[in-house]
Amino acid sequence: MYTGNTQIYVSYDVTDMEQRQEVTERLENCISDTQSWMVTNKLQLNTNKTELLVLASSYFSKHSSDFQLQIDNNWISRSDSAKNLGLLFDQHLNMETHVAGICKASYFHIRNIRSLI
Repeated sequence: MYTGNTQIYVSYDVTDMEQRQEVTERLENCISDTQSWMVTNKLQLNTNKTELLVLASSYFSKHSSDFQLQIDNNWISRSDSAKNLGLLFDQHLNMETHVAGICKASYFHIRNIRSLI
Protein backbone atom coordinates (compact mmCIF):
# COMPACT_ATOMS: atom_id res chain seq x y z
CA MET A 1 0.00 0.00 0.00
CA TYR A 2 1.07 3.57 -0.57
CA THR A 3 0.15 6.64 1.39
CA GLY A 4 -0.74 9.81 -0.45
CA ASN A 5 0.91 13.20 -0.45
CA THR A 6 3.34 13.34 2.43
CA GLN A 7 4.98 16.77 2.31
CA ILE A 8 7.98 18.19 4.12
CA TYR A 9 8.73 21.94 4.13
CA VAL A 10 12.06 23.52 5.09
CA SER A 11 13.15 27.14 4.81
CA TYR A 12 16.80 28.08 4.28
CA ASP A 13 19.08 30.64 2.63
CA VAL A 14 19.98 29.23 -0.81
CA THR A 15 23.22 31.24 -0.93
CA ASP A 16 24.59 29.74 2.32
CA MET A 17 26.32 26.46 1.39
CA GLU A 18 26.85 25.40 5.01
CA GLN A 19 23.16 25.85 5.79
CA ARG A 20 22.27 24.04 2.57
CA GLN A 21 24.33 21.01 3.61
CA GLU A 22 22.62 21.02 7.01
CA VAL A 23 19.19 21.21 5.37
CA THR A 24 20.10 18.36 3.01
CA GLU A 25 21.07 16.15 5.94
CA ARG A 26 17.94 17.10 7.90
CA LEU A 27 15.69 16.33 4.92
CA GLU A 28 17.40 13.01 4.22
CA ASN A 29 17.08 12.01 7.89
CA CYS A 30 13.43 13.11 8.01
CA ILE A 31 12.60 11.16 4.85
CA SER A 32 14.43 8.13 6.22
CA ASP A 33 12.46 8.37 9.49
CA THR A 34 9.22 8.77 7.53
CA GLN A 35 10.09 5.76 5.41
CA SER A 36 10.80 3.68 8.55
CA TRP A 37 7.47 4.74 10.05
CA MET A 38 5.70 3.79 6.83
CA VAL A 39 7.29 0.33 6.79
CA THR A 40 6.25 -0.18 10.42
CA ASN A 41 2.67 0.73 9.47
CA LYS A 42 2.67 -1.48 6.35
CA LEU A 43 2.98 1.46 3.94
CA GLN A 44 5.60 2.13 1.29
CA LEU A 45 7.34 5.31 0.16
CA ASN A 46 7.36 5.41 -3.63
CA THR A 47 10.72 7.01 -4.43
CA ASN A 48 9.85 7.04 -8.15
CA LYS A 49 7.12 9.61 -7.43
CA THR A 50 9.06 11.58 -4.83
CA GLU A 51 9.64 15.17 -5.95
CA LEU A 52 11.90 17.89 -4.63
CA LEU A 53 10.79 21.44 -5.34
CA VAL A 54 13.04 24.33 -4.32
CA LEU A 55 11.18 27.64 -4.39
CA ALA A 56 13.40 30.64 -5.05
CA SER A 57 13.32 33.86 -7.04
CA SER A 58 14.77 33.69 -10.55
CA TYR A 59 17.81 35.59 -9.24
CA PHE A 60 18.62 32.89 -6.67
CA SER A 61 17.54 29.83 -8.68
CA LYS A 62 21.10 29.28 -9.98
CA HIS A 63 22.16 28.53 -6.39
CA SER A 64 19.71 25.64 -6.10
CA SER A 65 20.00 24.12 -9.57
CA ASP A 66 22.14 21.18 -8.41
CA PHE A 67 20.23 20.46 -5.17
CA GLN A 68 19.59 16.72 -4.68
CA LEU A 69 18.69 14.30 -1.92
CA GLN A 70 19.70 10.68 -1.49
CA ILE A 71 17.05 8.22 -0.31
CA ASP A 72 18.53 4.75 0.10
CA ASN A 73 20.35 4.26 -3.22
CA ASN A 74 18.14 6.66 -5.18
CA TRP A 75 18.98 10.28 -5.95
CA ILE A 76 16.10 12.77 -6.02
CA SER A 77 16.94 15.81 -8.14
CA ARG A 78 15.23 19.18 -7.96
CA SER A 79 12.07 19.39 -10.07
CA ASP A 80 11.06 22.42 -12.12
CA SER A 81 7.46 22.01 -10.97
CA ALA A 82 5.31 19.84 -8.68
CA LYS A 83 1.58 19.25 -8.39
CA ASN A 84 -0.10 19.99 -5.06
CA LEU A 85 -3.86 19.95 -4.49
CA GLY A 86 -4.52 20.14 -8.24
CA LEU A 87 -2.25 23.14 -8.81
CA LEU A 88 1.07 22.95 -10.62
CA PHE A 89 3.62 24.99 -8.67
CA ASP A 90 6.84 25.97 -10.42
CA GLN A 91 10.21 26.79 -8.89
CA HIS A 92 9.59 30.57 -9.00
CA LEU A 93 6.01 30.33 -7.69
CA ASN A 94 4.68 32.46 -10.55
CA MET A 95 2.10 29.88 -11.79
CA GLU A 96 3.23 30.12 -15.46
CA THR A 97 3.45 26.32 -15.76
CA HIS A 98 -0.03 25.88 -14.28
CA VAL A 99 -1.62 28.52 -16.53
CA ALA A 100 0.07 27.03 -19.62
CA GLY A 101 -1.29 23.59 -18.71
CA ILE A 102 -4.81 24.95 -18.21
CA CYS A 103 -4.67 26.73 -21.59
CA LYS A 104 -3.42 23.61 -23.32
CA ALA A 105 -6.21 21.48 -21.81
CA SER A 106 -8.83 24.14 -22.65
CA TYR A 107 -7.81 24.31 -26.31
CA PHE A 108 -7.89 20.50 -26.49
CA HIS A 109 -11.46 20.41 -25.16
CA ILE A 110 -12.60 23.30 -27.37
CA ARG A 111 -11.28 21.45 -30.44
CA ASN A 112 -13.13 18.32 -29.34
CA ILE A 113 -16.37 20.27 -28.84
CA ARG A 114 -15.96 21.86 -32.27
CA SER A 115 -15.64 18.43 -33.90
CA LEU A 116 -19.06 17.46 -32.48
CA ILE A 117 -20.84 20.28 -34.28
